[in-house]
Amino acid sequence: WWDFGTGALGDIGCHALSGMFSALKIEYAAAVELVKDSGDTTTEMFPAASIVRWDIPARGDMPPCQLFWYDGGLYPPPEVGDLAPGQTYPDNGQIFVGEKTPGACMVDLKIREVRFDPRGRFLPGFPETPLRTLAFEWLTLQNPLAQFTEKRGALPGQLRPGLGMSKRIMDVLAFLGKRTHQDALLAFPAFYHNAVLFSRYFRFVNPEKEGEVLAIRRTFLRMPIKQLAWIVHLNCLRTEDGSVYEWRAEEQMLPLRPEITDYFGSRVYRDRVREVLRARRFKVDWERYEEKAQED
Repeated sequence: WWDFGTGALGDIGCHALSGMFSALKIEYAAAVELVKDSGDTTTEMFPAASIVRWDIPARGDMPPCQLFWYDGGLYPPPEVGDLAPGQTYPDNGQIFVGEKTPGACMVDLKIREVRFDPRGRFLPGFPETPLRTLAFEWLTLQNPLAQFTEKRGALPGQLRPGLGMSKRIMDVLAFLGKRTHQDALLAFPAFYHNAVLFSRYFRFVNPEKEGEVLAIRRTFLRMPIKQLAWIVHLNCLRTEDGSVYEWRAEEQMLPLRPEITDYFGSRVYRDRVREVLRARRFKVDWERYEEKAQED
């Protein structure tokens, strides 16, 4: 409704486009055009679908660019996404700056709805009915205009420095999950440092995994997360019996339903995490780490 809202663009677009505005230092547009809409605009309501284009002028040493917004089932032309004949756009979002190379990708997100079966994964007392979740299959947030420096080096798996937009992205995804009546967001961190960063919002379904990740971080609390991430990635971390610690990903969950939140705050979950924290011990094989670091 015109009198009470701002349509899909103002509802979700202001969040989804925030990263681009920050990374590209956009302050204003030289021109804005409604490229297309669904034709059902009235004096009271926004159109059900639209394409909007902004012409962004040069900013310092950054050249002019164009910014597009698509909603309501409208998508870019197939050639923009290099789609094969007959192929349609999947339920993901990719924004590219310049050439379509991994290093030029700013945001690469793919999520899908997954039925998560909690039986055998949660401690006793958690509801055993399947959960509706939005699962992250892939999430990349990087600034293609920035370069790594000696002070700000790469983490495992990184091609460009991050955008520093993780909280805003999580807020958007949590909002989307609630709007689509999901029970939780589900992540499967590919690297140890992903698990640490996600732990600001997520908890491992398995309390033993939660305790394990926290125990490693607590053991090396004074160590920069980048160095610890590479130690784990290069298999230079040792457990209490001297064996190699290998990172194995498990499900992390951001609850969107009160009873799931209660599970992670329950005494039985917290007690098990504390037991693992007290029991696990880790140390670094510094000799192997120096060898690996020189190889890379």
